Amino acid sequence: MRRILADFRKLTSLVEGCRIAYLNFPVSGLKSNSNGPLAERKISSTILNYPVLSTDDEFRVLFDRLQRIVLQDYNNVMKFQLNGDWPKGLYFGPFNKCEGKSLARTIELCSELNINSAVEFYSFCENDNFVGYFCITSSGSQQELIEYVNKPLITTTLDLTHFYLTRSYPSLVNPNNFNGVINEKTRAVIQLAAEGNSCKDIGHKLCLTERGVNYHLDRAKNILGASNKTDMVRLAKNNCLI
Repeated sequence: MRRILADFRKLTSLVEGCRIAYLNFPVSGLKSNSNGPLAERKISSTILNYPVLSTDDEFRVLFDRLQRIVLQDYNNVMKFQLNGDWPKGLYFGPFNKCEGKSLARTIELCSELNINSAVEFYSFCENDNFVGYFCITSSGSQQELIEYVNKPLITTTLDLTHFYLTRSYPSLVNPNNFNGVINEKTRAVIQLAAEGNSCKDIGHKLCLTERGVNYHLDRAKNILGASNKTDMVRLAKNNCLI
């Protein structure tokens, strides 16, 4: 994951003065993936399971918090996100559509990192089964950011970043297979196991019994197709789950 992140930050360094978050979605939309249809009430939480790359760690934390605020209201999920009718290029999506308390909290959080404007950019190739999403923020005005992102050099940089990362690191798009299946508790158990914690230690940290820890480990191994715990950790890392 460190290598992927390093490549992402190197590629996006051409987009000067901006903070960027990037992730992939299935091109068919969020209502369906390899695991079958998802209930609409689960779609918002499903989005939060996609691995995110960002230009700096501070913005990664902020982006995660912003997503959770925006997605608290299911109505902030766009129709094209559900149905797969994705736009291409510059767009004003969920972060520019929220209102009321969500908007107020979003503005409050953005002020912490001196973020005054945000646009969203979608990149995909015709035959791909995934679409790349970029959230681009700036301390300047919205109009300045729009004009900047619309420059051919910037749009080309974003498209090439998406193309390079998804071809060089297929694991970035593979986690879509596990959305709605591997939940946060199971993911936390995998993470602690990868760090070398015993089942007893994991149980203590997550308030689970050892039997509960083993349940999550067995579940993860079954979903990932792992033969043992070491193989499970390897597959989880390859698929950006931890």
